[in-house]
Amino acid sequence: MTEENAASKAKRMTDPEAKHPELELMHRFRYVSGLQDNQGGTRALFVLTEGDKKENSYAQTLWSITPEGPNRLTAIGEEGSFVWDGDDAVLFSAKRTSKEKKRAEEGHVETIYYRLRLDKPGEAQPAFTIPLSVQSLHPLGEGEYLLISDVEPEDGEFWTLSEEKRKEKFDSKKKKEWRTEIKQIPYWLNSRGYLGTGRGRLFHYSENNGDLKVISPVELDLNAVRLTADKDYLYLTGGAWSPKMKLTDGLWRYDTKHQKFECLSEDTGLSIGAVFELADELVLFANGMKKIGINQDLTIWTWNEAEGRAEEQSDVELMAGNSVGTDVSFGGSRILKVSPDHVLFIRTERSRSILKRMNADFTLETVFDRPGSVTGFAELNGDLLISGLQDMRLGEIYLAEGGSSDPGLKQLTQFNDDLFTDVEIITPLKLNADSPAGDGEIDGFVLLPPGFDPAGKRAYPAILDIHGGPKTVYGEVYYHEMQLWAREGYVVMFCNPHGSDGRGDAFSDIRGQYGFIDYDDIMAFVDQVLAAYPAIDAERMGVTGGSYGGFMTNWIVTHSDRFKAAVTQRSISNWTSFYGVSDIGYYFATDQNKTAFTDEQFFETLWKHSPLKYIKEARTPTLVIHADEDYRCPVEQGYQFFTGLQDQGVESKLVVFHGENHELSRGGKPQAREERLAQITDWMNQYLKE
Repeated sequence: MTEENAASKAKRMTDPEAKHPELELMHRFRYVSGLQDNQGGTRALFVLTEGDKKENSYAQTLWSITPEGPNRLTAIGEEGSFVWDGDDAVLFSAKRTSKEKKRAEEGHVETIYYRLRLDKPGEAQPAFTIPLSVQSLHPLGEGEYLLISDVEPEDGEFWTLSEEKRKEKFDSKKKKEWRTEIKQIPYWLNSRGYLGTGRGRLFHYSENNGDLKVISPVELDLNAVRLTADKDYLYLTGGAWSPKMKLTDGLWRYDTKHQKFECLSEDTGLSIGAVFELADELVLFANGMKKIGINQDLTIWTWNEAEGRAEEQSDVELMAGNSVGTDVSFGGSRILKVSPDHVLFIRTERSRSILKRMNADFTLETVFDRPGSVTGFAELNGDLLISGLQDMRLGEIYLAEGGSSDPGLKQLTQFNDDLFTDVEIITPLKLNADSPAGDGEIDGFVLLPPGFDPAGKRAYPAILDIHGGPKTVYGEVYYHEMQLWAREGYVVMFCNPHGSDGRGDAFSDIRGQYGFIDYDDIMAFVDQVLAAYPAIDAERMGVTGGSYGGFMTNWIVTHSDRFKAAVTQRSISNWTSFYGVSDIGYYFATDQNKTAFTDEQFFETLWKHSPLKYIKEARTPTLVIHADEDYRCPVEQGYQFFTGLQDQGVESKLVVFHGENHELSRGGKPQAREERLAQITDWMNQYLKE
């Protein structure tokens, strides 16, 4: 072997891709999202997202999909979402011309819509511009629209002013951006920043004459939930604006025919996930929060209009939504579709997400169920299409074939199939462990490195990866960071301890038990892995995780020396400060620690479950990764833990990613995502291999 020259060695030491060639794969991943059919079920579209490392950005384009395959519809790269405008056209907002982009830079407040006709060849054409920042648009037909826009009361009805006067108003406001007035909690949101005093207001817009009229009063802060299929009613949730955001929703309805805005309830006492009409009843998927608080699963309720209250129809825990974690997903998708006599929705069960049907009598049937993750779905001319991570592939779109109990799949897109020609995809091996709590098994998985020799004596280092949430799950899907570590020679282990989703409220409820029941589960799972694979070197194990997984990483290194390296990401280290600085802190910290601000032992309870309290016990070399625009687990959590480690003389390093937020590992800019994974891998290699 020839000796490595200085230049190539220097490149290998400084270029993440040179040290870990498979990092480059992430820049070639293509992500499908937003799969949705039109009302007639005759067309279906989706969004394709592609990263660009050089530009450090993402391009998003619209595609159509049929059983014959996909067809690209747009090419500019700014078409990240769309709304059906009838069965043969879609609308999307974008700034496609240099003039439009310049106006945005100059501070013009407006949303520009383009219309793409699917029944005629040609490019998308400018449709209309609304002088508001539009959060959601709801076409009524014949050029009439309802919309929600977040409006600051102190800005007045600026949309009624001339363009020149609007520009003057926002120029004047911009001159004071060096300070922020805060009058509410939460005062910021992850990915959005400071909130001000804006509230969602309902508007009607006419494309035909440009008329824009506000409907809801200024004291309400609303979200549009669902426009009925006949477009007669728009249902909205929210409530009166308050300095302290409520966790329960009021319910409103707008009658489009009679232009009547009415309050059904100022406060239903429920956290509402969905509202829809089904077989002449108004149905809610909602959380009563009486049993296990904010993480309680949604159940089925109906609205008794005569008495102005919701009535629970079933205590069946819907487990609605997709909680299967991965780092190869970008963009959201619809999780629920309403038909006249049934509702289809995505549900998380154990370590997979599937598709269920709720009938008009509220009975549930399984529509699609197989290992993997369903991220979206559409019904196209009687066929069922699903998007998701299936058979250890990255996200693609499939035609579902066969029955619900043993569905077959016809792959309709092949956006990522060519990426793994020379790279082995490693299939997770299921390995469950008994929970020390005595109430069943913990679902767990192991990735073995290529060429794994089970007879090897203490031959393999290992990495324990802990999911966030805690109410999410790991499943049998492609997870890039884990695949990379396995291909670098690590045994990778991951599991779903108490607190995870997919098994009902009793299993997910760890309020007041953070660091106890979940810690015991994870340690029992690690013991089971070591017993099953004696070729693992128990003296060369690392641990990492983000968000809740970061909390648990912090807890582990302050309660155990069994891991020789740790990487804590976007973590919680101190519940007492998290309570006051996180965008969810004032209710999540109290709820999850089973306490209240009025309790005499409030801060003592939060401190008891804070890893920082036990920092003097830490010995494990620890890398702390955080983003400075993370408002879910703010960067001060990382600062505190790093300071404690340094003060104790523990080998540690802090890496702060500027301009990134809580979604760094999943939706961060391409260069930041690569650097994050390289930093973690290098840290593990330094302490577990070198």
